[in-house]
Amino acid sequence: MANSFISESLSRVMTEKLYRMGAATPKFRCNFLIPTLGKELSQENEDKNQKKTQRIMNFYFRNFGVGRPYTVLVDGTFCSAALEARIIIKEQIPIFLDDKKTKIVTTPCIIMEVEKLGKIRSVLYASWLIVKQFAIVKCGHEGKPVPAAECIMSLLKDDNPKKYVVALQDKELKHQIHNSVPGTPIISLNKQATVLEKPTYKSQTIVKESYSSVSRHEESTLQAMKRKYLGEENSDQPEPQKKKLRKKRHFPRKKGFQSQGEEKDKAKIGRGRHRKKKNNNLVKNFFQAPTS
Repeated sequence: MANSFISESLSRVMTEKLYRMGAATPKFRCNFLIPTLGKELSQENEDKNQKKTQRIMNFYFRNFGVGRPYTVLVDGTFCSAALEARIIIKEQIPIFLDDKKTKIVTTPCIIMEVEKLGKIRSVLYASWLIVKQFAIVKCGHEGKPVPAAECIMSLLKDDNPKKYVVALQDKELKHQIHNSVPGTPIISLNKQATVLEKPTYKSQTIVKESYSSVSRHEESTLQAMKRKYLGEENSDQPEPQKKKLRKKRHFPRKKGFQSQGEEKDKAKIGRGRHRKKKNNNLVKNFFQAPTS
């Protein structure tokens, strides 16, 4: 006990000295010299990431209907990346999405592709064993398997009808999903960290347009109802709006405050009075009788 207390006190003193000298940063100090503070910092980061993922998933739920319980479609590339990072997918993804009822699925085409690659490269044999563990979804390619990317795109279609959350590492496939199927959440691995990608610009613009404007179908139905019930022929033309006149606001003036115009007027009045006095004095002097 005494030795541990002495080592902790020495580490704190050393870190303070190094920090003053500029040789150590707060991160270095926390992670290496004081392990207890490092654990607290990592816990804070985990909480922040959890809140961030919840915020993104709420966006997808409100606007695209991707709700709980989540169905995660796993690719072979994701399984190989998880194997390298030593991550157990069945345990990690439900914790990451904060949903214990998360269902992890794959397709026969993905399993067949990973199996073929496992025969060529012995490293991918282990990822084939991982993919086989998950539940299989019917993709419609039974007997005629297609590449994994094509199979995933056929399941997602245009609007992701079954509301899948896709877990993959292929950058080209990610780009294709972002362009053709907006509103699809994508999970990937960055070394040992599980990352949920932010909503793309395209999905955000679709949401903004849906809030701001009315769809064509809704507009046509509204026009038909106006013609039927109100008898309006030119319902397309909006009524002219009257311009609202702004009232001038009169602000109370401070005591002793004078505008430039008032100062000029006062100066003019003062000059006129001075001239009148001068003229009056001249007239008096002219009519005044000379003194002997």
